Amino acid sequence: MKYVAVQGCPVPTKLAPFLRQILAESGAHLQSCYRGVDAEALLHKLGKSSQRELYVGYLKRLPGYNPANPPGRSTHELRNDGVAYTRRTPGGTHPGQWAAGDKLPWWACGIDIDDAHVTAFIKAARKHGWTVARTYPTSRAEYHHVNFRKPPLWHRVKAHVSALKAK
Repeated sequence: MKYVAVQGCPVPTKLAPFLRQILAESGAHLQSCYRGVDAEALLHKLGKSSQRELYVGYLKRLPGYNPANPPGRSTHELRNDGVAYTRRTPGGTHPGQWAAGDKLPWWACGIDIDDAHVTAFIKAARKHGWTVARTYPTSRAEYHHVNFRKPPLWHRVKAHVSALKAK
């Protein structure tokens, strides 16, 4: 998978246009997105850490390291943590059908934004017909963490369909 930097954070290339649009419209600041080991060089260049590094720092109780999911169990690595997308159907391939550790598609990458703009971010996505929600709605510590709940569609597609209906 390829990644690009958005507001100083690696983001899956396919997710970037959607994220840029929502960030611009909501005023939100991206704090973190993709943190897989395959992006460590880019993460380090941007002053960020991989999920593996965050987890090791937490285990070693290093200053500034908070609780973190282990590698292979984080939506920031495009892996289900077992909570973000709960499993409903064995062997499923649609949202809500992934087990802990299962690989996730590009659009299910974990997104951390500043707490002050979480509601605005979700509303801006909804304006385009994109479904974004807080991933852990009962956790105050993870208030900033959001995920798309289904694949976003290009707003141009929606505009094209609207234009066809108007004919």
